[in-house]
Amino acid sequence: SNITAIIPTIVSRCQYIKLSNFDFFSINTGNNLKKIFNDCGFSDDKVNYLELADTSLNFVLKLENSGLDVMLNLKKIWYNVVTERNYYNFCFKIIIYFYYDVLKYKLFKEVNFFNDYIDKVINNSKLLNISDVLKRIQIYIKYYNLLKYNINLNLFMDRLIIEIGELL
Repeated sequence: SNITAIIPTIVSRCQYIKLSNFDFFSINTGNNLKKIFNDCGFSDDKVNYLELADTSLNFVLKLENSGLDVMLNLKKIWYNVVTERNYYNFCFKIIIYFYYDVLKYKLFKEVNFFNDYIDKVINNSKLLNISDVLKRIQIYIKYYNLLKYNINLNLFMDRLIIEIGELL
């Protein structure tokens, strides 16, 4: 019956989730895949950034739908297109932005970045709750940060798939 205790009670039950020191989410609607691609240090003539982006999203969707079975087709799904170590930075940024849009759609029915993939954003927002989306963002940011080390990329991808698979 004490009305002044309501707000402190609500605040005490909130969970603080630190995603990263890196500002992934400063992107606005005016930015696009090409800007992210160029921000990663690539030029247009080196690689098809649209193909890399599509590969990134297809990987995420197959992982969400097939779970650990995605490991059986990883060469076809990922390695045939993501052929160089430096492409991983771009692909993981795309995946993080995708989940950010899923979260934004879930909360506000808005999409900041993937307007061309709105159906995929909406489908994922229906399948995942907010906690699931945040966990995926945290995992992908963690793996993005691991890319700066000289790691075995095959083991890196296997470990990522297993960690995401535990959420499914």
